[in-house]
Amino acid sequence: MPPLISDQCIRCGNCYDICPGDVFDWPDRKKKPVVYYPIECWHCGACRLECPVQGIEYHFPLGMTHV
Repeated sequence: MPPLISDQCIRCGNCYDICPGDVFDWPDRKKKPVVYYPIECWHCGACRLECPVQGIEYHFPLGMTHV
């Protein structure tokens, strides 16, 4: 599942800048970045770690949470 950007987003652009897979697009700097290439997400967590307001979440299917 791709990262989800919550309403807490302050539009800092850290997720856009740090993503190694270039998953995000940010055409309008007045709005929050968009997960433009969700299938390319590696689930590395870099965007989540760099978010200063914890505005990025991952929702994994139930089957993936039990390893």
